[in-house]
Amino acid sequence: MAFKRPAVRTRLAPPVFAPLKRGYAWRATEYFAKTVLRSHASGGTKTDKAKYMIYYVYILQSLNHPTQHYVGSTINLDGRLKKHNEGGSPHTSKYKPWQIITSISFPDKSKALKFEKYLKSHSGRTFTSKHFIIS
Repeated sequence: MAFKRPAVRTRLAPPVFAPLKRGYAWRATEYFAKTVLRSHASGGTKTDKAKYMIYYVYILQSLNHPTQHYVGSTINLDGRLKKHNEGGSPHTSKYKPWQIITSISFPDKSKALKFEKYLKSHSGRTFTSKHFIIS
């Protein structure tokens, strides 16, 4: 029996990652934060709010040492960058100040942590240098 194509064509979803300053992922995250989170901020339980939590995996680049990069995850991207630049993390305090070169948003914490772990592996570092880091 020959393979038949489905009658309905589906459009592929855009990639999950996008640069921080430009791209649809950042705009979608901004929209989500403004509409959904504000509407749930006034009421609801912790489990309701956890459903709408966004988890970020980010890649930092040192401004003084451009060859130094750091991969991490957080739910508060701006606050975490501020903490890195203030010296709140032992590894990143040596190479501060930092800038975010890429952030990827995930709706699920476990997927974000798995992706962070992958980016910290040998093949993940190769993937990062090919796709995210401009040298």
